[in-house]
Amino acid sequence: MERNGTMQLYSERLEGPSQAAVLFAAGRGEAAMRMLRRECEEKRAHAGPKAWDMLLELCHFLGERDEFEAVSRLHAQVYPSEAAPAWGFPVAVMAPGMARLEGVLAGMADLHGLIESTKARKTVAIDLGRLERIDFTFAPVLCALFRTWGFQSRRIILANIAELHAELLQRLGIGPHVALLRRRPGRGGAQAMEVDGAGARAFAPMPEAQAA
Repeated sequence: MERNGTMQLYSERLEGPSQAAVLFAAGRGEAAMRMLRRECEEKRAHAGPKAWDMLLELCHFLGERDEFEAVSRLHAQVYPSEAAPAWGFPVAVMAPGMARLEGVLAGMADLHGLIESTKARKTVAIDLGRLERIDFTFAPVLCALFRTWGFQSRRIILANIAELHAELLQRLGIGPHVALLRRRPGRGGAQAMEVDGAGARAFAPMPEAQAA
């Protein structure tokens, strides 16, 4: 869907993680959690790591710690070779001069500071560790901005991005010039981050207190 963007997203039937990402962006987090919980219970390992990670993220975003613990126990049964995920997100990765988007993104006013502070940069690194939600109606605008930067030969690194947000943006289309450093809920060490895209060598783990 990288080239067709929003029109194809509206016209196709979404399932699993993609459907959950859209539901969450549209403000229907509980429906997304129920859907993914059912899928993970029924398909177990065949649901795939993405579905499990997104389900754990939804528990976090919705403040459902008891549900998280139940999902973590089920995850340990399905993936016995992995440690059971623990409540919390991994240590954030940071780099000098990194911008930040946080809270709920719902309009251009939420991007004003990012655009102004990075307009002279060829590489734009953005920390999304405190991003709660990208409103579904605004997500195409954000993706269009990233694609425009790509046409300008600018490189974008989205660090500490939740799988829910990554799935939404990729379904809408952000371009091959964007590198995603996904955080994995409840993981540590080598399992904590998954890199998708070019160029993340400049980043190093840094506790939130130091990163602020």
